[in-house]
Amino acid sequence: HILYADPCRRSVIAFTIEDHLMQFWYFSRSHIAVSAAFDYHANPRLFIRFVIFMTFAPLEDLGYDPTVKCVQVGEDLNIQYSFTIGDKVYQTTGVIYK
Repeated sequence: HILYADPCRRSVIAFTIEDHLMQFWYFSRSHIAVSAAFDYHANPRLFIRFVIFMTFAPLEDLGYDPTVKCVQVGEDLNIQYSFTIGDKVYQTTGVIYK
């Protein structure tokens, strides 16, 4: 749903915890990858590294597309998007679905 709702995203990184097992997930517009489950009680270092990555990583590493920007237009601040392709910038004229 995040990728559908936000054109500024290329991918999403997530994790799931079930009991004492943890898995990392990567969702892009074309595929999904998941790690092998691991016991985060026995290996807390991996979980801590993930939290540090998610906290300090550049937005592009977290899945945001630097070529797409959300812009607000007009007095009522309608949302539109600008796409940079090469040296040209294209802007949508409206949102089809909110």
